[in-house]
Amino acid sequence: MKKLNSGFTLIELMIVVAIIGILAAVGIPQYQNYVARSQAAEGFSLAGGLKTALAEYRDTHGVFPDGTTDAHTAIGIEPAGNIIGKYITGVEVSDDGSGTITATFGPASQHDGKFLRLTPTANDGAVYFDCTTDIEESYRPSDCGQTPEEQLQKFLEKNTVRQFARRSNGSPIQPAKNSGTCTNCGKGMRWNSHFEQGVYLDLLLDWRLEKNKPKKQIKKAKNKRNKAFKKTTLDDEYIRLKNATGTPYTP
Repeated sequence: MKKLNSGFTLIELMIVVAIIGILAAVGIPQYQNYVARSQAAEGFSLAGGLKTALAEYRDTHGVFPDGTTDAHTAIGIEPAGNIIGKYITGVEVSDDGSGTITATFGPASQHDGKFLRLTPTANDGAVYFDCTTDIEESYRPSDCGQTPEEQLQKFLEKNTVRQFARRSNGSPIQPAKNSGTCTNCGKGMRWNSHFEQGVYLDLLLDWRLEKNKPKKQIKKAKNKRNKAFKKTTLDDEYIRLKNATGTPYTP
């Protein structure tokens, strides 16, 4: 009886090896990217854990720690060298009155020597924090390292606010009829939400103020904007982000 060969041929083995090589070439970099992002997230988490204590200090004293005492002692947290993680060698609150929170990455991470910083802004009794970092952009936590303009644009996109075209004189153009999804935002179905309507009217108000339009037109745009914003909870964050861009919100 003829004996059958039940083993793999050389070509089959080569194919298996090639497939493993391809999977490794794709998978290993993806895993390394995942690890780098998780390390960055640790810095964001540790720094973020100090925000409440810092905001409460600001609410009580009206200022951030300004050097009259150790900032960490003042807000009731551990020394910077004790606030560590697997990849973070310390988290420090500044004592120069700016209230920044800075996490520093150590040699165990892929971001050795780099930082992640939260910078507070006090507005109407609330404290907001903007994130900046010098780690590579692809590894940064969401919303960290963006310019104020980029943060505002991302916030608007997230809440389905479209970009408004402009006329030759610079005034914003409202969306076309029946292009929106909000059924109770006025006639014409122009808007996706009351918030989008309010943002448009706020841009229109800015333009009328810039061009020194009659007070009656300015008041009309302001009243309509305020009416639209009263029907949403997103206006506070919009105002904060807009002020951060250097274009003041007109109350």
